[in-house]
Amino acid sequence: MRAAALVLLAAGVLGAVAQLCGALPLVPGRATALGAPWLVAAFAAGALLRRPWRAGAGGAILLAAGTIAYYVVRVGTTGGEPSRRLAEIAVAWAAAALAVGTLMGVLGAWWRAGRAGPLTAAVPAAALAGEAFALAAVWRGPVSAALLLAELALAGLALAACAHRRASLLPAAAFAAVLALAFALGETEVRDAMRVVGWRGA
Repeated sequence: MRAAALVLLAAGVLGAVAQLCGALPLVPGRATALGAPWLVAAFAAGALLRRPWRAGAGGAILLAAGTIAYYVVRVGTTGGEPSRRLAEIAVAWAAAALAVGTLMGVLGAWWRAGRAGPLTAAVPAAALAGEAFALAAVWRGPVSAALLLAELALAGLALAACAHRRASLLPAAAFAAVLALAFALGETEVRDAMRVVGWRGA
């Protein structure tokens, strides 16, 4: 019960902060359009919750509830009435978040337990690098380039941190390169699917 409450609290904070930061003048709008940091958060939640079933549920709830919070705060900050289209977009993203959050949570628990060391150590870095590669094909401009370079740098740090004392760095890097392609393709497909329900994000 305590873990569930903490996960829901973290979800609310994640969604609210992501939405509010987008309104700050010094924060590039596209910074809050990055999805991979959310995946890393689900991975971290899974690592903290340890048991795979709890980790999967925690990751799913974190991302799905965070997504709903993101759109609720959006309605509150813009002063507009919630529309049917916005609700459909929120539900669609939340459904995707449930599936991906479950996977990332379980992988986080496996990493914590030392299972499939090089593979699980590569997951956060692959998520970050894969998104950077996918968005590099569609985002333009110096600000976007700087954001994606920062995401790649964060991927390198995540790889080193997750592999430390748990896996050899070279095998983990090899897995990260392969998984980054999978994450890039997956994110592109998900974003295209969301556009079918009316999402117009970057």
